[in-house]
Amino acid sequence: MASPLGFNVNDLRELPFAPGLLVVIGDPNAARAYQDRYPSCTVVYRHFDARWGVDDNIHTRASAGDYVQAIRAALGGDTRIVLSGGNEPTEDYPQLVKWTLDFIAEVRAANMHACVLNFSTGNPAAERWGTDFSPVLHTLAQSDDFLGMHEYALDYGQEVQPWYVGNHMHALTAADRLGIRRPNVLITECGYDRPPFKQVSRERGISDEVYARHMARLWNEAWAGSTRGAALFCYYRWDRNPDFDVSDMSAFKEELTRLLPSLLPPASGWPLPPVEAPTPEPEPPGDTVTLPRGELLALRATLAKAAADMDDALEAIDWVLADNI
Repeated sequence: MASPLGFNVNDLRELPFAPGLLVVIGDPNAARAYQDRYPSCTVVYRHFDARWGVDDNIHTRASAGDYVQAIRAALGGDTRIVLSGGNEPTEDYPQLVKWTLDFIAEVRAANMHACVLNFSTGNPAAERWGTDFSPVLHTLAQSDDFLGMHEYALDYGQEVQPWYVGNHMHALTAADRLGIRRPNVLITECGYDRPPFKQVSRERGISDEVYARHMARLWNEAWAGSTRGAALFCYYRWDRNPDFDVSDMSAFKEELTRLLPSLLPPASGWPLPPVEAPTPEPEPPGDTVTLPRGELLALRATLAKAAADMDDALEAIDWVLADNI
């Protein structure tokens, strides 16, 4: 059974269980290998390119078409992988909307799926979903592509806070108010933080077993039923932010594996539906009849007899009308 809780990874490694969601960072070969290993898993690939650097605010440095082309080339034409369209954008929202719509169109034209926006915790402001990002919501309502969100819990005595965990619900509520289908949501980064921020210890005063329990609880309380999966950041050594590592991996794996049966199912089920080519519109019938000659002759004779009978009937009616004048 695939778990709706998965991981962010940056290489190919053994995982403690079959994940429902993996975000693979910067290693296209690992993305393809994970998809082979876990066919029902949604594998999202974040691309790093020497021309543009990291994908934060990529919409300000690369065209959507060039970016999709680069990702497809890195993946060797593998259409199973979901393409990530940027990470934690903060700049030029009008350009971001335009770029995101272009990105989705390019990805769909390649017969693939997109995961777009991937906002950082608490972003954007709730009211912007129904205004600035309404075009994106309308586009996602008509496809099986994904809205990506990052949500990290903070321990202020409350497990689920609307600003931190559950922020994706603002997008779903906006879709409801717009009268459109809710987007498919992936929590492409998640974790559990305790103040003070950015300490070198992952636990922040809690053991890795408790950390695993927190993640299972967050899934059941905040993400199950409204998202398609959540990916813990991160399941590898992240030198830039060592506080995001799970320090005692064996204890974390053991406890999270034990808790798998208690996890509620994700929204919309599993696995990802395949991309389907648009159904062509039926062509209107033309003026030319293409029946075989023999059938046409028979049809003509039938119609001619019917016409003759109609003439006889009309003649009889005319005679009666003339006789009664």
